[in-house]
Amino acid sequence: MRRAAWLVVVLWAVAAGAHDADVVFVHLEQATAGGAVREVVTLTPASLALLAPIDADGDQRLTQADLDASAAALRAGVWDQMPLSATVACARSAERATLADGYVELSARFACAEGELSQTFRWLSILPGNYRVVLGSQLGDAQGRAQAQGSTQTLHLARPMVTRAPAVLGATHRFVGGLVPLLVDWQRLALLVALLSIARPSFVRSLYAAALLPVVIALGQLAGSVLPATGWAGAVAALVIAAAAGCAVFEASAAMAWPLAAAFGLAHGLDRGDASDPEAAVALGALVGTWALAAVGVIAARLARRWRWGPRLVAALVLGLSGFWLVERLAK
Repeated sequence: MRRAAWLVVVLWAVAAGAHDADVVFVHLEQATAGGAVREVVTLTPASLALLAPIDADGDQRLTQADLDASAAALRAGVWDQMPLSATVACARSAERATLADGYVELSARFACAEGELSQTFRWLSILPGNYRVVLGSQLGDAQGRAQAQGSTQTLHLARPMVTRAPAVLGATHRFVGGLVPLLVDWQRLALLVALLSIARPSFVRSLYAAALLPVVIALGQLAGSVLPATGWAGAVAALVIAAAAGCAVFEASAAMAWPLAAAFGLAHGLDRGDASDPEAAVALGALVGTWALAAVGVIAARLARRWRWGPRLVAALVLGLSGFWLVERLAK
């Protein structure tokens, strides 16, 4: 709607002959604070010809093909001579030139830093002294209008401030993003139950293992995340769970838990690739989630030991689940 209203003003000016005289219309628009800035320059072909050679085929008749062939000349003669900045120069892209009925429309997009915008129309020094720039702006909810002419070539435009969430809220959001998925990671829970059942450790040793095994898994996953992702790593993770369950069934040495934990973490890192986010807040959330699963694993392992065959039955259940996960991954 705002863009349409500006176009109506431009068309009215063209109809009234204002463009034929000495006016260059410029419109700046930024929909949201921090977003891209779009700029449109509207002027007559005669005015544009004073700034850049646009009759590419020399037939004295301007066509859209002429404008398309004159992209470099328009860039040097128009855009480079009207720099837009906000503390530092804005990065320009998506330049276009469109021929309409009686006028030419030049448009471009800018990526700008925060703060007040300023633009200098250097080509006013080339145009006859009676030329002026009429600049209209719609920056968020703020509307503005300004003019430049002769030696007054720089215009300043205030913009709404970008509202940023406090850093602690962003870190908390990332922490939760790392924590929540781990709370429903059934493969990780099954592995920890199996590892904490190996050699039937005492309660104190179980707590010690529950505290350190998640760290070993996290380090293995971090190592795997920096390597290229592979399609077979998920199957390897299922095999590691099966190996941990087998160690629990046959009451292997408790020392087997550590290399199995590292192998599982490495396989998960390789399987998930970029999903294994090394950012501190995300990694800490994942580690806390694994600790929570380890606490559940300690409780499950202690409850299973109340029955003679309890630990082996739990390990057998984990072994069956690992077989299901292995078949599922191989079938993909």
